[in-house]
Amino acid sequence: MKNNITTLILFLILLANSLNAQIISLDQFYYFQTHKHQENLSLPDNLTEIRDLNNILQPYVGVWRGSISNQRTLEIHTSVATVTTFDNVLIDRLLSRYKITDANNNVLYETLSITDNDHINVIWSRFADPIGDMISFYAEPGVCGRVNDLHYKIIPAVEGISPAKLEVISSRTSGAFPRESAPCNGSYAAAPIPMSQLIVLTK
Repeated sequence: MKNNITTLILFLILLANSLNAQIISLDQFYYFQTHKHQENLSLPDNLTEIRDLNNILQPYVGVWRGSISNQRTLEIHTSVATVTTFDNVLIDRLLSRYKITDANNNVLYETLSITDNDHINVIWSRFADPIGDMISFYAEPGVCGRVNDLHYKIIPAVEGISPAKLEVISSRTSGAFPRESAPCNGSYAAAPIPMSQLIVLTK
């Protein structure tokens, strides 16, 4: 009898926690990020999850290839995963890993072999605009790597005419990076993904 009462209490506690849980969509989170100051918005106190309920990340998922200045090849592999924020909120993010090769197919940089989603060189989406734009946190590899914004823009496929395309531009970050990055006391190397250069990849 005592065991039954204990089980019932635990069930009621779990039920209460689930009822108090608050889930918002990535669309709502994007609106909050872009309107919080103008409209004095705040996230729910009991927020537990930010999920891609409307599949706005799906058009970005896949393997994308293109050239950098017609000299190197950039290949980006993207997937969706649920990660945990500093506030212990679960959030769906687009994760990007990449490989850069030279004209002789020698690998210059690659993060495809990194399996840990929390690794600093795995690129995390920061937020996504439902109309097809995304900004991701991009940490350059190496001791003297910088943290940049990687801007993605989807160009939808036109059936029978052109495949889906992904426009990529790297720029200095405008947001707080969500993971630890060591300060650099030396000179910075050239960025693997060039700054301020439009790179067009196809799926």
